[in-house]
Amino acid sequence: MGANNWGVCPACQSADMTKNAEAAAALEDAYGKVDSAKYQRMRDALQAASRKVDSIQTLREDYCIRMSSDGVLTVGYHAQCECGFTHEFNHTEQVI
Repeated sequence: MGANNWGVCPACQSADMTKNAEAAAALEDAYGKVDSAKYQRMRDALQAASRKVDSIQTLREDYCIRMSSDGVLTVGYHAQCECGFTHEFNHTEQVI
């Protein structure tokens, strides 16, 4: 089984969305309290981070579907991310 796909990690995406929500709250709180240049830098950073949430593919997905000559169907899926998230699904059944 090799790396068949790279996708967006749901754990990383959730963490990034939480960070972005906190940054948005900080930006809202900073309005009128910081100079315009700093406010613009904060807003630009938040916009860049928001665009990044759905584009970083760190989730390695490996999967395999096969039928043996004696009629056993095997389906296997494994996902793993550099953040530590992992998920595995395996199913085998006799179809003949």
